[in-house]
Amino acid sequence: MKVALIIFVVEALLVVVGGYWVSLVLSGTDGLLTLAWFIVVPLCAAMVGFYIGWKTKKSTVIYVAPQWQFEPVQLQISECRRFVKEHNRQFRRLVPTSSFWHFYIPIPLMLLNISLPYDSSFLYAPLSPFIPLLSSLILLGIHVAATYGGFSATSNAASPDFTLPLMREAVWVASVQSRVANISNIRVLIDRAQSGDFAVYRNPRVIARVAGLESDAYVESWSGELRAVSRVLCRLSGYGSSGVTTWLWDSRDRNFIKSTVLDKEGYYVRNPVPSRVHELGVKDVRLITQNAVALILIEYSSTRGDSPHINEMLEALGIKHRKG
Repeated sequence: MKVALIIFVVEALLVVVGGYWVSLVLSGTDGLLTLAWFIVVPLCAAMVGFYIGWKTKKSTVIYVAPQWQFEPVQLQISECRRFVKEHNRQFRRLVPTSSFWHFYIPIPLMLLNISLPYDSSFLYAPLSPFIPLLSSLILLGIHVAATYGGFSATSNAASPDFTLPLMREAVWVASVQSRVANISNIRVLIDRAQSGDFAVYRNPRVIARVAGLESDAYVESWSGELRAVSRVLCRLSGYGSSGVTTWLWDSRDRNFIKSTVLDKEGYYVRNPVPSRVHELGVKDVRLITQNAVALILIEYSSTRGDSPHINEMLEALGIKHRKG
């Protein structure tokens, strides 16, 4: 990395000094040679800069993956954006973090460089003596921007492990579920493995507790495509002779399947929340969550006895529940 930095500094100096000298020679000439300098050379500076950034990123590490041991960690919704930025900044040599601006900035700089002869000849003649200096500085800007863009956009041997999984969709699912009645303590859950100062992450998902039943029940959701949910798992802890009860909704089936200790294979159950939607789709995040909470509440009331508080929670979901 130090060698690459030294090479970059030397090239930047050559661009500035060489650009100034050649611009000084060509600024007093006319014809295709001048036009080529102000068009072709900036393109070459951008391509060489991008190649340097790409090559530096590719050769910056020699990576041998350790045996990662993953453990879940929880994040609040408000922490996720800062978490992504901090991870990408900490491991910027290992992950591609390209941005639109990395590729856009060289374009207006090239156009500005092309316009210098025209501006000095027709718009502002006093600008002429400064064309060599301005052109060399613009070339330096193009070279630096292209080098940084090439470095940022490139992946290397460690990138598949250290690139964060897409958390934006999990955050969106969490924000939708946080507005569902009877949901509390909603968090984004992600598996983390650490080795020294290095950490990798997998499998982002959302876990939400049921208000008043935080120690007994939760709803866990996995995001799929854009603004959609792919899988939802509901769990209610056992009570007395009854064991743990779970419900699973999957995008390939689109119906809740209930499983108990006595029936581990499971069976389909109806959606308890009244709705015109007969088959829940991947985009029905709010309705899926409402049904998940309702199933937990109904099972809780059936196994632990009727409760006015539980009935009020069911009514908040539009369900008039009667035990049995």
